[in-house]
Amino acid sequence: MFAFLFLLFSMSCSSVWNDYQEYEVEGLSMGAVWALSQKSLEATLGVPLDKAHTDRGMHKMETKWRTQAQPFRKGERRRGFIELVVKEEEKQIITIRYYIEQQYNKTIGSEFDRSEEDWSGAGQDGDLEQHLRYRLRLEVAHAQGKSVPTGESIRIQDPMKADRAKRR
Repeated sequence: MFAFLFLLFSMSCSSVWNDYQEYEVEGLSMGAVWALSQKSLEATLGVPLDKAHTDRGMHKMETKWRTQAQPFRKGERRRGFIELVVKEEEKQIITIRYYIEQQYNKTIGSEFDRSEEDWSGAGQDGDLEQHLRYRLRLEVAHAQGKSVPTGESIRIQDPMKADRAKRR
């Protein structure tokens, strides 16, 4: 009985279990890693951090929603999350944990009268997560004075526009 109630409760919650991606950084201070993570996250999604849900002391940041407003059609939106975890303080090893959440609008209607209930979770955006990882790698290499890493290709186009084109 308890398992059944727990299952019902967990299904009714609006939060979704997320699969964090990870990138390890060595030799940079927490302040430097915070700055390059913020820069990469904001550049990837094209929106600023949500100050109400960002806590530098807890090493967590979240962007505002980037919404593709499509009046009289189903819309989509995405936001990013980063959490910094100190792995080894002596060696200055910090793990950047991140994911990009995406949601789609369930109703067809005006973009101005959509409420939170109109949006449904659609998992994570793997393309944008790959894009964020690439930006993080570039920023870390630049901060460490190393050459830009190569060997990993990435689309330079806007992933949100590409996603919309794939669904048509």
